[in-house]
Amino acid sequence: MCMPVNSSSKMWDLKTDDFPRFSNELTPFQQEVFSLMKEFGVDFDGKTILDIGCGTGVYTLHLAKKSKKVYALDFSQKMLDTLTEDGKRFNILNVEQVCCDFKTYDGEGVDFVFCSMSPALLEKEDFKKAFSFAKNGFIYLGWGGKRESTVMEKIFNAHGEKLHAPPGANRLKEWLELKGFEFKNRYLETLWEKKSKLEDAIRFEGWHLKMHGIEPNEKKLRAVLKEFVNEDGDILTTTKVGLELIVWVR
Repeated sequence: MCMPVNSSSKMWDLKTDDFPRFSNELTPFQQEVFSLMKEFGVDFDGKTILDIGCGTGVYTLHLAKKSKKVYALDFSQKMLDTLTEDGKRFNILNVEQVCCDFKTYDGEGVDFVFCSMSPALLEKEDFKKAFSFAKNGFIYLGWGGKRESTVMEKIFNAHGEKLHAPPGANRLKEWLELKGFEFKNRYLETLWEKKSKLEDAIRFEGWHLKMHGIEPNEKKLRAVLKEFVNEDGDILTTTKVGLELIVWVR
């Protein structure tokens, strides 16, 4: 069960159209992640999974293909609807939507709890609650301290701020070590690329500024982004990211 959705879900609704969507084939990076999960002792066969902050389901639907059932939890109904649409398109039907802020979630235990790149788990209380639902294991893929993007760096600098990676894996590791939980982990790096037209890039990058508590200045945004428009009228944003996979299995 769940309390009403937090109003900040509107920000994530706005992000949906710019968010990656499920591909029926694993990307090379996802292949590495799933291979490591298996190496670390995770077996999804016949299991139930709670995917916290599932977004549009880029991992959720792959998890569903390997398991009995996935509870897809997110407080953006628009993202969940996109996930369900893609699930139906590929006949992946063992996923149940849970439109909810995780802080108010009150469901039943599952075999595995999974969380990928979601701000839903940031504090000790969040980790404790997530673990309370995990009967067999907990899997987390989060920021590992690296985010490098020439475009984003110039945008943040133009607003008097510095680009940095959001908090993530280090906080969880500190909590696990404090609790004496043994876990396996691996630092991974990958490259994100996004091609967009100027107006779309202004909206997209403005959203990122707002998520960091920075009020976007459209004049500054437009000036910076115009520097990166190529001869085809596109802006290619390349971001080098460092992520960390953390796995705890009973």
